[in-house]
Amino acid sequence: MPEGLERFAEPEALIESGLRRAHQAAALLRGVLVAVIVLPLIFLAAFAWTTYDVARADAQKLVQRTVDVFHENTLKIFETQELILRQVTLLATRLPMQSIGLDLSDAMKDLQHGRDQIAAIWVLDELGDVRASSTPVTSGLNGSDRDYFQAQRQADVGTYVGKAFDGARSASAAGC
Repeated sequence: MPEGLERFAEPEALIESGLRRAHQAAALLRGVLVAVIVLPLIFLAAFAWTTYDVARADAQKLVQRTVDVFHENTLKIFETQELILRQVTLLATRLPMQSIGLDLSDAMKDLQHGRDQIAAIWVLDELGDVRASSTPVTSGLNGSDRDYFQAQRQADVGTYVGKAFDGARSASAAGC
């Protein structure tokens, strides 16, 4: 073989070597391409999961604080109602039957004043007729058909939370 042509002596070996290097370079480029796509996706998924956990924990704390506030507010409302009921009962037992209407109504207006959570205070007789009220009432108003009256009629059941209803005053105030 002439001199200088040794390197061309085995062209197939050179081609194979070049192809091997090309395949290695292509595999390396594929690996880099996969890493460029997969690594940011993994990072993004980890970040999203962490952010979700933080947001969920914050939401649970907010819900728990809201429930605590509602619970405390409800307790205060019931305490206020119980105190008012005790005061009205005490006043009603001290007044003679004939002065229950006007005198007790005036005292109940004072008890209701400044307490927005109280719409009205009524004292009903054994037939359900309104004997005293902290607010003006229509003549002949009777509460004997109300669930709270029925519940207390047979025996004192203590504090009773009745069904919500639209009375004549609230219906006229709402424009019904």
